[in-house]
Amino acid sequence: MIDAYDPETEFLVLFDTDEGNTRTIRIRTPEGGRNPKGLWFFEMLRRIQEEPESVPDDLPAWFWGALDRLDKMKKQNE
Repeated sequence: MIDAYDPETEFLVLFDTDEGNTRTIRIRTPEGGRNPKGLWFFEMLRRIQEEPESVPDDLPAWFWGALDRLDKMKKQNE
């Protein structure tokens, strides 16, 4: 299942059953809906503001680039 996983449009959920087995569910977001990457991005923004100690140390470069662009936009609007 992991080979078919598309992080741009899907979530993988792993959970234990009452029988002691591990199950995996692949949840696909609807076309045109909020994708997992976008949800993750806004969750990281929330954590930076509200729970900075919970922000991972290894955030991807695209995330930092997006923050830089937001900062530039903010400065242009001041």
